[in-house]
Amino acid sequence: MSESVHNEVGFIGLGNIGKAMALRLAASELPTVVYDVVADPVTELVTAGAHAAESVADLASRCEVICVMVRDDEQVKAVLDQVLGSAGEGTVVLVHSTVRPDTPAALAELAAPHGVAVLDAREGAPEAGRRGKRPRQRARPAEDP
Repeated sequence: MSESVHNEVGFIGLGNIGKAMALRLAASELPTVVYDVVADPVTELVTAGAHAAESVADLASRCEVICVMVRDDEQVKAVLDQVLGSAGEGTVVLVHSTVRPDTPAALAELAAPHGVAVLDAREGAPEAGRRGKRPRQRARPAEDP
């Protein structure tokens, strides 16, 4: 891991499910850094104890574990492209977004030359995030079907 990476957990995408998940992280003892293109959920998370990142690149330079919960495959790919420009070697990206089954494996291939691991950690319903539960999936190597 590069010296610029710290023990903070990053969370990108603070929509309906992502905000609930990030609020659980912020309430934990884990230092949490958040980013979203919409300011209101970031403000809410900062009030709950998280730290705001100025950009995806800023978050990636600060975190060794990055959770991604954005709208679709294209947004996940765009986020990963930005992460790869700033993440340290050994960074782990957890894809929680609902994406096509082959997307996490394709992203893992893109990330591997940068020393970044991508894990498939797709989520269930918003209520599960609020309860701190993950009902349908478990994080696993992206190449696992």
